[in-house]
Amino acid sequence: MVFSQVHACPWGDMVAVDELPRKQYDVILCCEVLYKQGEDVYEALMQTIRKTVKPGGKVLIVYEYRGSMLEDQYMFDLLFDEYPEGRMEVLEEGDEDEEDAERRLLYMFPVPDNTTK
Repeated sequence: MVFSQVHACPWGDMVAVDELPRKQYDVILCCEVLYKQGEDVYEALMQTIRKTVKPGGKVLIVYEYRGSMLEDQYMFDLLFDEYPEGRMEVLEEGDEDEEDAERRLLYMFPVPDNTTK
């Protein structure tokens, strides 16, 4: 049985994180959040992810690059540094001829069981 919850959580706001109904979650799903932010914003997001994902959990990032992916590379560097077993898959929806099908990506980051919080 799967139970899911969705909660707003301002990145880097540890008071808001501490007020979440659970302290840690099995899966953290981020979609439509990584677009041309500054390094300080990505560091706040990473701090929030570290605090809220359970050891042995997963961080899933759905990403569609627009323009240059280099603008968001800093966040991917943070994620792969923290969770080096991460991998990326191309998401394909609909017809292969769809112009931007290969631009939708899923990044999956397994969190080691020994992660300390």
